[in-house]
Amino acid sequence: MNYGSVYEAIGGAATVRKIVEGFYPKVQQHPLLAPLFPEDIMPVMDKQYLFLTQFFGGTYFIFRCLRTSDDAGKAPAVPDHARESRSMAGLHAPLAGRDGAVRGTQSLRAGTAVRSCASFCEHRRVIGRLARSPGRVRHGGIGMEPLYQTKVACVCCEAEFVTSRVRPSLKRAIRSDSDFCSYFKSANPDFYVVRVCPYCGFASTENSNQRLVDWQRNAYLERVGKHWKMSDYGGERSAADALACYKLALLTGQIIKEKDRVVAGILHHIAWLYRYEGNAEQESRFLQYALEAYIKTYQSERELMNNARLLYLIGELNRRLGHFHEAVRWFSRVIHDKSIMDSAMIRASREGWQAVRDEMSGKGAELPEEMQRLGS
Repeated sequence: MNYGSVYEAIGGAATVRKIVEGFYPKVQQHPLLAPLFPEDIMPVMDKQYLFLTQFFGGTYFIFRCLRTSDDAGKAPAVPDHARESRSMAGLHAPLAGRDGAVRGTQSLRAGTAVRSCASFCEHRRVIGRLARSPGRVRHGGIGMEPLYQTKVACVCCEAEFVTSRVRPSLKRAIRSDSDFCSYFKSANPDFYVVRVCPYCGFASTENSNQRLVDWQRNAYLERVGKHWKMSDYGGERSAADALACYKLALLTGQIIKEKDRVVAGILHHIAWLYRYEGNAEQESRFLQYALEAYIKTYQSERELMNNARLLYLIGELNRRLGHFHEAVRWFSRVIHDKSIMDSAMIRASREGWQAVRDEMSGKGAELPEEMQRLGS
């Protein structure tokens, strides 16, 4: 098959986006590369997406067509909406390829260029209508589905299934609570953390065990798997769907004796889901469970984790549950431990310490001895 550009050959916009969205999250996790990039890496991803599109013959390819004209003697005028094309990088190469491929420095006839421009205008109008349809998000000038799907192999029954994720470019929280519960303008990425096999019901996260030993598989199948009725959570999820997925993950984790830190994270996420609903009673219940799991994690994995973040979380959950003396004790470990260099967690612990002081003073309660001795 002949392609008009590398862009067409690799599959166009979808492939370029997949490259960018697969690469930069790994950059953010790399201890040496992450400090070289801003905390909000989305603008970098957007620029890289546009650059690769042009480099492989996407945006640049159509405008090369529009600029060249053997018959007209000069390049036709580019309409104003075409100048905005960087936000529609992934749409252009297929149009150029359909009207005729350019080989080397060969130019297209003026008529072809005009037809390309007309096709582009019509394509833009279609995209505009799609962007205004329900379920799509305006991002960079494009109507973009907030979710994408990826294939996963079940670690229990080994069947392959599809699960959805929120696009990295849309994972921008509009605000966050002090225990890292985040709120989003569009799709909530936390709804899609758990992957549920539709065939056996095994639910896990990316941090869960990637392999099961025989006793774990047999225990799960005996308790849940053989009773499971096929249910597919691979598409868009409501808050109720997300809660069902997390509770399945919790049950799965308890059966196979998943790592404490994974169970703690699941419990904490369930508490957040109840917070979104305004169900304070259930939120407090699962915050208490999460707190107990985090303490077990600290006791068993203190050398393997980011201690500062874990210590802070234990302090913050104690504060939220009204265990003020315990909260002060855990916050003070972060503040006064000279080996902890995580400035963000030190600052958060100081803010938590001050919040405890304010709450206790407001209630007329006696401050913990440590707080009286060290002050705020």
